[in-house]
Amino acid sequence: MKTQVALPTKAATRFPITISQGDVEARIYRTPTKVRGTNYGTYTLCWHLSGKRQRRRFSDLDQARAEGDRIVRENSQGSLAVAALSAAERISLEAALVELAKAEGTGATSPARLIELIKEYSAARILLPKGTALPETARFFSERHPANAPRKTVAEVTAEFIADRESAGCSEIHLRDLRIRLAQQFATAFSLRITATTGPMVQAYIYGLKNQKTGKPSANRSKENMLRCVVSLYNFARRMKYIPADLALEVAEIPTPRKRPAPIGIYSPPELRALLAAADHEILPALG
Repeated sequence: MKTQVALPTKAATRFPITISQGDVEARIYRTPTKVRGTNYGTYTLCWHLSGKRQRRRFSDLDQARAEGDRIVRENSQGSLAVAALSAAERISLEAALVELAKAEGTGATSPARLIELIKEYSAARILLPKGTALPETARFFSERHPANAPRKTVAEVTAEFIADRESAGCSEIHLRDLRIRLAQQFATAFSLRITATTGPMVQAYIYGLKNQKTGKPSANRSKENMLRCVVSLYNFARRMKYIPADLALEVAEIPTPRKRPAPIGIYSPPELRALLAAADHEILPALG
């Protein structure tokens, strides 16, 4: 007769689970939730930050443990650093945390979060020109990218502009010019939001235009025609509140490429007869 051996059972987890490091502590509570008669096992992670109790709910115990370990570890490192500060340094740190709480709320107020922001600030300072203040840059960005402004790409604004000109009864020749210069060329070159463009960017593009067939620099008359279309596009975007007025003004103030004066020629009678013979009947009255 075989003897059945009882297998050891896994010990039940006792709650609350305490996670601690130094004088920093977090606890995980078992908080079952009942939804439409069905019980769901959920867990609540609790810890204190800047004197206030914080809570976060999880449906998975392992995730709650991992997050608790991270929070305790980071806050413990911050506490050890604070303990090594002098009285004056602690006062400065507390003042910095107060300012951080004003911007991000008390839930994000910790030395660890402060270190993250200092890293972001350092990275931003490297990208900015010397002497430029970060608030000035943020103000410029918020003006160019208002929170309530439509996020339109150059291609989207171009399509709306051409549709607007078509509904206004513009000639097919003018519409064809807009489709070629704006939709096929300009919008293709600037595949980004129109608020991300600048006057210098547009000027560099227009001045650097090249003939698509020969690859040689385009004539200044062609560049002037492109500039005229682009200025109209940005004025339309300004009226539709897609861009700020100063961006439209930047583009409008791009200097017109200077055209080289062409020598004045005089047609001989045989040349005039050849031109009249080849001209369309629609333009003959203008030539008469």
